[in-house]
Amino acid sequence: MTSNAWQDTSKANWIDYLLCWLSSVFAVFSCGQAVNSNMVSTVGILAVSAGMGLSFLVRTKFGNTLFAKADGILYCIFAWVAVLTAKSINAGIFPEDTFPIELTPSAWLLWMTIFGSFLCWRDGTIIFQAIPALAIFGFVGCYDTFQYVVFFFFLFLICFATLFARAHGRDMQVRAVESGYFRLGQGYQMNPLEQATALREGPWRWAAGAEWALGSALVIVFLSLIGAPVVQATAKPLSGIVTVRAPRLRNNNTAQNTQNVPTTSSVGNGPVSLSDTPYFEVSGDVPEYLKIASFANWSGKTWAVSDPVGKQLVRRDTGAVVGPETPSASERFRYPNKKTGEYWDEFRSQVMNVRSLIMTKEILQAGNYPSFNSGRPVDTNAPNLTLMTADRYSGALNYDKVPELKPSSRVPDILDSWLVSFMDMRRPTPELVQLAEKVTSNVSNDFAKAMAIKAEITSRVKYNIRAGATPDGKDAAEYALFESNEGYCDVFATSMVLMARVAKIPARYTIGYLPDPKNRNDQGTQMVLESDRHAWAELYFEGVGWVPFDATEGAEVVPGGGRKDNKPTDTAAVLRLLGNVLNGLIVVAAITGVVLFIRIRRLPKTTDMIRGELDLEYVKFIAAIWKYTGHRRLLSETTHEYLKRVGGDLGPLRGQAEEIGTEFTNIMFGPNEVGAAEVESARQSVQNFKDLLGKQNKVKPSKILDSAVVQQQES
Repeated sequence: MTSNAWQDTSKANWIDYLLCWLSSVFAVFSCGQAVNSNMVSTVGILAVSAGMGLSFLVRTKFGNTLFAKADGILYCIFAWVAVLTAKSINAGIFPEDTFPIELTPSAWLLWMTIFGSFLCWRDGTIIFQAIPALAIFGFVGCYDTFQYVVFFFFLFLICFATLFARAHGRDMQVRAVESGYFRLGQGYQMNPLEQATALREGPWRWAAGAEWALGSALVIVFLSLIGAPVVQATAKPLSGIVTVRAPRLRNNNTAQNTQNVPTTSSVGNGPVSLSDTPYFEVSGDVPEYLKIASFANWSGKTWAVSDPVGKQLVRRDTGAVVGPETPSASERFRYPNKKTGEYWDEFRSQVMNVRSLIMTKEILQAGNYPSFNSGRPVDTNAPNLTLMTADRYSGALNYDKVPELKPSSRVPDILDSWLVSFMDMRRPTPELVQLAEKVTSNVSNDFAKAMAIKAEITSRVKYNIRAGATPDGKDAAEYALFESNEGYCDVFATSMVLMARVAKIPARYTIGYLPDPKNRNDQGTQMVLESDRHAWAELYFEGVGWVPFDATEGAEVVPGGGRKDNKPTDTAAVLRLLGNVLNGLIVVAAITGVVLFIRIRRLPKTTDMIRGELDLEYVKFIAAIWKYTGHRRLLSETTHEYLKRVGGDLGPLRGQAEEIGTEFTNIMFGPNEVGAAEVESARQSVQNFKDLLGKQNKVKPSKILDSAVVQQQES
């Protein structure tokens, strides 16, 4: 017979080692990518490849020796060595902090997988090699630091299922030999390869073929692809209950997530599509608005930062120069609510802890001129607070608590050059100026003017995240206010800033994040997502400083145009609905199953049910004899033949065993239908016999295998 490595399950061959190698490679590669280290992946793949090659050589040359049978003990020893020495090995091979503290167990598992690959000498260790590999996928998937981990886990699952099925096939072949199956006809003359092929054609094919497990694995993968998003969507509302500390990696896997602080910001560019990707995790004193940059100069479609010219004090209403700007006046304008003699840590009384989940230069800010400390250099020459280089960081922002505005709040009459730069009136169009003057004409103070402007914008413009781009040659704010009457946060904020400046109120355009309170857990930790991106206006008031004015508050939302309505590939709502439906079906199915179980228990037993109970008692009877004597009943033996063969080991209970065997034969093969009375009689006989066996003090003989079994084990 021609040898076929796939069909030959009589012994482990190169296919089994290839599958084990692939399973281990997928795991160590994913481990390296999870910590964003190609070096870890490379070392893991090379080491596992060397280990599997050596293991295959040992299996081929020394598979039947006592040395090879020590693989299980050696595997356990080296697994502990991996746990104890992983930190030292990593320090000597990989850069510092390659494995964050949260992923330290994955380092242990990595070296367990590597060490174990050198000890896969028998089926037991080949299969066990999948345990640390599977645990690696558990850690990597838990923290979601490698976006393709699901794909590699599915490949691992297919390889492992096939490997397990082949090992199971070898076990089934041994059991088939022990059962006497190959003693029928001329089967005892078959060699192990022929036996493996014959099993695939006979009644054992359901347990001996690797294709069945492979097919089952593919079905599991298919169901996982459908079910995993459903589970994720339905479980998301519960995720805020527990705080999970995600690992901070040294560098980034996905460069497209890197965020730089812009020096300009365009407005009215058309529909916006933002995902639910987590960007930051914040805790402590978390304000409603988290800004990252502010802008002063408007060009009609773009905001830019400004560089104030001169050091003068001017009158707000006329612009007339009052005199030179003094250091004390400059400090008063920049820190408007800082009291005389107050220390900086008292002034910046609020503390917000920030942890970035992506590579970024952005620093989340609040208050007037906050301070930030993350142990990373801050770019002091940048117009907005920003890191020198993009990084995943953790830090603390100290900022002042801005007092709430009162109806009497007003803008200072005297401004310095810095505040004057936020009153630039070169770009507002005549129509916008006329609208602002009309809205504020009958309003007495600055606070009321700001509120009137905000209300006017809210009433004129509908919020629509899908709004089209501003036509070329037109001012974005004017187009939204007088023509399209729709837009998203950028046109609302721009209109608010420009109209406030018409009313002689210093205003600036600010971008940042408006976090969703639903993403804050019970411990107060707030997740900041990409879809939380927002723009708003900030107006300056005396003794208060910069205050957010968000004209999108209260604005009518165009159906389908809300902030969360235009996410890329966002199917969470549909999946959540589907998940709720599935959950409902599961509850209905469970209730239905309980009802049916109760009803079935109350129904009279059928003939098949009674015969099934009798078969169970027969199995108990034969199992008791097998356990006591150490001899199995061959499939080719009748009950009396079996009892005759093992009767000598039963001693004085031989006669009772033969009586029970005759009772089972008469009931099972007699002309009459089996009744409940016969089953109960057989049950009592079997129980009494088992009790007597337990009382009979006899040493069990050693298990004797026939020549076919010995031949199979040697092969």
